[in-house]
Amino acid sequence: LVACRVWLDKSTGKCPITETQQHIMPLSSNQRKIIHDDLFKLAKEEYNNSPDKKHKDSSDRALIELQKFSQWLAKKKDVSYTAIIDGANAAFYKHHLNNGEFNYRQLKFVVDALEAEDYKALVILPSKYVKPGFILSDGRRQRLNEEDLEIMNDFVSSRNLYVVPARCHDDLYCMLATVVQQKSKAQQYEDSFPVLVTNDRMNDHALEKIDPSLFQKWYDLNILMYRINHLGETSDAKRIQFFQPKRRAIQASEKDD
Repeated sequence: LVACRVWLDKSTGKCPITETQQHIMPLSSNQRKIIHDDLFKLAKEEYNNSPDKKHKDSSDRALIELQKFSQWLAKKKDVSYTAIIDGANAAFYKHHLNNGEFNYRQLKFVVDALEAEDYKALVILPSKYVKPGFILSDGRRQRLNEEDLEIMNDFVSSRNLYVVPARCHDDLYCMLATVVQQKSKAQQYEDSFPVLVTNDRMNDHALEKIDPSLFQKWYDLNILMYRINHLGETSDAKRIQFFQPKRRAIQASEKDD
């Protein structure tokens, strides 16, 4: 029986009527499996519906590539990623301040800020952005300068980067990374899964095919948004704030059975 609906205090997470501490109910192992399997179905469907007619690989290519990523994450024993970064989203944040270009320095700033807060970050990046040059959405060509190349080389050497193959949907990789159980000893708890750092509302039409209530629960649990103050050129950690979006999934109290 629902007596009434209330807004929880963001600073305390307590019910304003009962003063009971509320916690969002975690995804069950079965719910994670449903999301995992749905992402694989979407990967194949998105690839088959790709407008790029120049390449006619096997329709299973998207599945194979996504499976490689899933296995790569699951088998890693020496590192446990606690923050997955939507690389394109971070690099294009307020892109009008950078002439509409992919900002490698800004992406590094987000990685450094997270690791300063003891996260282990993994950047998910479409393959076009690791090339020496690529075409932007407005038709201009962007070429990596020495600083950009140095940043990318540092990501590779620090194992902070996973490159999504061409014509594969990077959002699916970002989402999958938050539901795959990592095997590293550093992941101490079975229900401990990484956050996804992005300002993307994840409104892609393909993701709408995931059960809406389950998707909303995943979103509330895993998304970590950010805000960057671009005043000055200093890489001061105070220039970035991380925060969770307003949660809409059902909460549970410590007194719930």
